[in-house]
Amino acid sequence: MPIQAAFFSLNMLVGTEAGDTYTENEVATWMKQAGLSRIERKDTSWSTTVIIGHKC
Repeated sequence: MPIQAAFFSLNMLVGTEAGDTYTENEVATWMKQAGLSRIERKDTSWSTTVIIGHKC
């Protein structure tokens, strides 16, 4: 696991009530179930990732 992801998970664990994060596959599955298609991952210049889906 990249260090940024580990720190994000740790931050979520101590800073939120549920303390949970989700995998890329989990998010993509939810997006598919919601009717989105062409789901893609985009890495950003600020060291994070965005999952994009399109509603057609």
